[in-house]
Amino acid sequence: MARSITVTTPQSEYDIIIDAGWIDAQKINEIIQNRKYLIVTDENVYSHYGDLLKSFECLVLPVGEGTKSLKYFEKVIDLLQDKQFNRSSVLIAFGGGVIGDLTGYVAASYMRGIHFVQIPTTLLAMVDSSVGGKVAINHTSAKNLIGAFYQPEAVYMDVNFLKTLTQKVLSDGMAEVIKYGLGFDPKLFSKLEALNLDKLSSPEHQEAVLDIVETCCRIKAQIVHEDERDVAVRQLLNLGHTIGHAIEQFYQYKKYTHGQAIAIGMVVKSRIAFFEKRIDQQAIERIEKLFEQYHLPLELEEPKMFSTLLEAIHLDKKSTGAHIKWICVDAIGKCRIEGVQFEEIAQKIKNMNRECDL
Repeated sequence: MARSITVTTPQSEYDIIIDAGWIDAQKINEIIQNRKYLIVTDENVYSHYGDLLKSFECLVLPVGEGTKSLKYFEKVIDLLQDKQFNRSSVLIAFGGGVIGDLTGYVAASYMRGIHFVQIPTTLLAMVDSSVGGKVAINHTSAKNLIGAFYQPEAVYMDVNFLKTLTQKVLSDGMAEVIKYGLGFDPKLFSKLEALNLDKLSSPEHQEAVLDIVETCCRIKAQIVHEDERDVAVRQLLNLGHTIGHAIEQFYQYKKYTHGQAIAIGMVVKSRIAFFEKRIDQQAIERIEKLFEQYHLPLELEEPKMFSTLLEAIHLDKKSTGAHIKWICVDAIGKCRIEGVQFEEIAQKIKNMNRECDL
């Protein structure tokens, strides 16, 4: 039976529907509802689902973070204008986080807002970027610098889509899943300890995958309900992201994936928590083991580069004047927001590096 979660914000209400093997041509037609539509996807997704999508109007874009750009934003806008889309038209994001972010920002911008639907095809997009209405494109100076809060009319998730993911892409999504366990839900953290990438890919563990996706989405739906505009509790979802975004930006989105970068960010936060005596030896060992279990890095290949990339944090959207919203780990399943000076972060990381002999 499909799992349903309702996301409620001051201006909107929509459902997240999660199931396995249920999104087909008939379902897509039901989503379209005789409206003028466009499905936005990428070359990799289309290579797997071309048979499903070939009878629909699709825009197939290149794969990668570079597609979240002004260039492709303008390309989609031009196509909508050529096809005379109006405010009753609908955009359907069929893909991972890049496609969802770009499509959502186009939907928020075109004619000051048209309908859009999320059909995420990666684990990362299912548990994170497709839910909550944060849509954005990148600027050359920072990730997600140009964006909006714009909720979809619905999010449809089919966990069977995860079967086409490589181990690396599945691992990438697990970084966001671990975030929910580390920051919010110790039971989820323990459940993840009993699984691994191979088990998540096997048919006999499909219910576990559905449970994990549902748990993450329920946590995020509640947080978005409390703080849609990301001014308070929603900032907790940025656990690992201040450092993660700095890593992505510093390496120009080439060396580390988003999941790998935020995994390193979460490990840094956890090690700092250990050295500041907020968590004990057993906790830090469990945390590091879990990231390794899902093939995620614990640190940069060149750890000393931290001192160089720290400046990228200044442009991160979690900065507020001289202060940076720093998400601290206090226990497995518990995190909090702390406003700190940039210099304090630099010193915390230097102290951690010294303790780790990096």
